[in-house]
Amino acid sequence: LLAQLAVDDAVVILSSETQIDTLLNLGNGIYGGVFIDFQEGQTYRLYVQSESLGVVTAETQVLAPVPFDDIEASLYFTGFDDTLAQITYSVLDPVEQNWYMLNVQEVRENEFEENLLNPRAFTRLISDRDFNGRPYAETVLAFPRDYSPGDTIAVSLGNISEAYYQFMELRIDNRFSFIEYLSEPVNYPSNVNGGRGFFNLYLPDVRTFVLE
Repeated sequence: LLAQLAVDDAVVILSSETQIDTLLNLGNGIYGGVFIDFQEGQTYRLYVQSESLGVVTAETQVLAPVPFDDIEASLYFTGFDDTLAQITYSVLDPVEQNWYMLNVQEVRENEFEENLLNPRAFTRLISDRDFNGRPYAETVLAFPRDYSPGDTIAVSLGNISEAYYQFMELRIDNRFSFIEYLSEPVNYPSNVNGGRGFFNLYLPDVRTFVLE
């Protein structure tokens, strides 16, 4: 299914005021493989040209990262047949308004594409409207993955734009609809010209844990 949906004839260029890079086609619609030193505050432009689908353009600004202040991860036994990942973390929220995206997913060695495109990754969105400029801490249970002792997970926190927050909010609301997974409704916010979706870059703080 992925091979049928993926665009494999595109030239993908990412540029800023100081850099320009042509991304490599890694297969199954994934383009990357080029190390780009993203700088906070800079605007990056995406240019995609596909012989079959035409030209797509977009641009976004990289916001300043907000790292974890503290974080722990462990197995959480529900008492039934499933076992979840329990994440307890804290951040020191800057004074300006921020929107965060927390991701939790299993990471398997030598499964690059599966790690990138994992539809079972857990995503939580957080707005700092109730704790702006103050420390914030919470404990979340990552589902629906049934984790086991010895599993490796990656937990990432990104400081994202309000527009991307709103886009992801709709994606999460519709993530269990098969139709929405294949095609986005017309009311999705987008910053892409000539295509669908949302172009966003951020500098995540990523931590890995082996669940015990």
